[in-house]
Amino acid sequence: MRHERGNPMHSALREATQAAHAALDRHPLMQMLLSPTVDRRQYATALASLAAPQAGFEAQLADYVASHQ
Repeated sequence: MRHERGNPMHSALREATQAAHAALDRHPLMQMLLSPTVDRRQYATALASLAAPQAGFEAQLADYVASHQ
């Protein structure tokens, strides 16, 4: 799927998730990742903290896709 700005699905998804993305951008973990002074230990800790939520999201997405094919 191409991600075109004129695509209605892209626009709807962007609008629906805008507040959640803004909140994530303000989260201390993300602020640390975005910092120009982040060190390897901080980076590894931040990525490890994101692994479980990301895995859960990917599992739900896989289930959704499988049930809609």
